[in-house]
Amino acid sequence: MLGIIAFIAIFIFAYRAYKAAVDYGRNGILWAIITFVVGFTFQVIIPFIIGFVYVIVIVAKGSQAEISGIDPSAGWLILLNMILIVLSFAAMILILKHLGTIPDDGLMARNATAPPPPPTFDHYEPSGDSGIQPAVSPDLSQD
Repeated sequence: MLGIIAFIAIFIFAYRAYKAAVDYGRNGILWAIITFVVGFTFQVIIPFIIGFVYVIVIVAKGSQAEISGIDPSAGWLILLNMILIVLSFAAMILILKHLGTIPDDGLMARNATAPPPPPTFDHYEPSGDSGIQPAVSPDLSQD
């Protein structure tokens, strides 16, 4: 029952990640997929790999009692599964926490700096020659 509730929670967390990502201007589908993959990995893939390796070790040892289904050490597998479910929840909560922060796009950093200094002009020439010439001199004497 705990595994079913935890698996349903993956979909709930993925939906909440989508909503939070869209609210803060991020790619909602990407973050929902990331959240789903993290939850699915912790709750399904890692226990499957550990169980697969465990079965290979048991078969390699050749222990008939454990191969026939009488496994006195199955308690640690249940405990490991519970630990992985807790880690799955923790990872998905951390993803939602990250999505709840306002993304730093550099706009705040640019606005937080002091305004630029006033422009400096070239030195003043009191002779009256500023060096500015008109682009085209009008020719008013037409024949």
